[in-house]
Amino acid sequence: MTTITKGLLSLEGVLSVNKIDNEAQTIDVSTRDEMDLELVYNKLNKMGYPKPGENNLLEKSKSMVSCAIGKLG
Repeated sequence: MTTITKGLLSLEGVLSVNKIDNEAQTIDVSTRDEMDLELVYNKLNKMGYPKPGENNLLEKSKSMVSCAIGKLG
C-alpha cells in the first residue's frame, strides 16, 4: 500500500490517498482539480497494478511480487 500511495502522490494534482481496499480493488484519492483517470490508471499499471479485469497471469504475478517488495521496503 505504501508503494501505491507514494506512486500516486507523485502525480501532479493528487493531494492524498485516503483509502486502498485490496479486496474490492478500489482506491480513494483526493485531487486538486478534476484529473484524467487514465493518468492514475497508467501510473498504477506501470507500478504493476493493472485495472481490474485487465490482469492476465503474468501481470498478476508481477503485481504480487511488487506488493511483496513494497511490504519489505
